[in-house]
Amino acid sequence: MLNPEISRSFNSWLDRIVADCPTAQIGAYCFLLYEHEDSFAVQLVGSPQYVVGDPFALREQVFSSGEDLVELPRSVVGADWPEGLEAAKNLIRSYLQRGRERARFSRVVVAVGFVDGDI
Repeated sequence: MLNPEISRSFNSWLDRIVADCPTAQIGAYCFLLYEHEDSFAVQLVGSPQYVVGDPFALREQVFSSGEDLVELPRSVVGADWPEGLEAAKNLIRSYLQRGRERARFSRVVVAVGFVDGDI
């Protein structure tokens, strides 16, 4: 079950972030996860297409939330990386079903994973 406070925070962050996305240029969004001492952090990047060999499409990014990350506290979502990944996936899945800007994601690839691991 999703924590209501974390869900609201994630949804508000994503609503604000995608408002500035050049939607027509994006064929793939990737939610990148970072491990911080007390939290997992989520960044959103967008690129023209999803490339299996280069899931971050670092050379082709047309959008990035940059340093504007949303934090998922370990004390709420769990301390270990599998719990952080599962929490992020649940938040993203929920947003894709009910989020205000969910239509932006309806015809693109959406990926999630740790920046230093598998996507």
